[in-house]
Amino acid sequence: MPTLKRKRGASEEGPEEERVAAMSDGGVPKTIKEWQNKINDHIRALMTRLAGSEATRRDQEDNIYMLQNALRALMPKQDSTGTPSPKTQSSTAGGEITSTATPADSRVDHFPYSFWPPLPWTQEPSTITAILPPSLWLSRNPEPDQQYREPRGAYNKRHREWLQQRTQNERMWLQTRAYHPDHDDNQNQAWHGVHFLGKGSYGCTGLWVRTDENNVIRERMAVKECAPGPTLWCCPDEWRERLPREVRMHQLIDSTRTATSHQNLIKHRSHRMMMTKKRYRLYLDVCDGGRLVENLRPYFELHPWRYAVPLPPSEIPESFVWHIFGGLVDACLVLEQGRLDEKVEGWRPLIHNDMHSSNVLLERDPDDGMVRITPPSTNIPTN
Repeated sequence: MPTLKRKRGASEEGPEEERVAAMSDGGVPKTIKEWQNKINDHIRALMTRLAGSEATRRDQEDNIYMLQNALRALMPKQDSTGTPSPKTQSSTAGGEITSTATPADSRVDHFPYSFWPPLPWTQEPSTITAILPPSLWLSRNPEPDQQYREPRGAYNKRHREWLQQRTQNERMWLQTRAYHPDHDDNQNQAWHGVHFLGKGSYGCTGLWVRTDENNVIRERMAVKECAPGPTLWCCPDEWRERLPREVRMHQLIDSTRTATSHQNLIKHRSHRMMMTKKRYRLYLDVCDGGRLVENLRPYFELHPWRYAVPLPPSEIPESFVWHIFGGLVDACLVLEQGRLDEKVEGWRPLIHNDMHSSNVLLERDPDDGMVRITPPSTNIPTN
């Protein structure tokens, strides 16, 4: 940025336009107010350009949000009088004062942010980015409420239509390819989404299976797609070493995995970043025993007012309770020290921060294939 020079004859107590020097090249804002006006002009121009496009309203808001952050990062710092201050003064050995231009503040992170993966970003195929993941679709199309004085029949019709649209979105998402980064096109074509497993705050999970030429299932994999939203996507607290926090924590846990440790933590296979869409996918092993909350449901009855009232304690086997508790303790020990039986040198403890019965997964007994309670697997923090 060119060096600022004070106008001759300008008063120190004059208006802002008189206190700030003119910049050498034309078109560059001279005051903080002009910088703010320029930012608003860019935002208005972007809104006008997107008004006639096919982009959704949420996509427009995301683009405006990111443009606003990028422009504000370019705004120079201001002093107590509200004027840009790109000059610093230093004294030489002879007592002379010299003025030099101040480099950009190192504390300001410019777009694209330093905690993101470096450019260039891989262009994702439209077949995966054109379909909204069910969690993102649901945030943009919430479940309808019955309006005041709306007939019950009309509300039921609207609700059925919404359920059909939600189911259709889930099916379309499952029809997308897995796009495992370690597989080629032929291998990815062998994977098919067959069942929607569930969703969270900003993520959803589906079951993908690999079949052979006879359409026999040979392998299973859970695919989790997360869309945190523009606010979390641009927050440095949600990133670790240029990766989303959840992805990096999976990598750290798997880096210390041994044959006798990590039996109670899901193994992750790989991940795929979709930077242009602010989304990413995780590829995980499948725990085919379901969630703990679903396995506990037979031991609970549902009150008519939707309060979970437990049955007598004798109905829940004590061995089951201790088995679940032991598995959770083993998983927490790995998160705290890196391995179950020893502390890994240099390991920094990881905090789950979202441990509840819906995030504890169960497996089938590997000996006979019968559905039984085996050591649970806990998820890495997703929210």
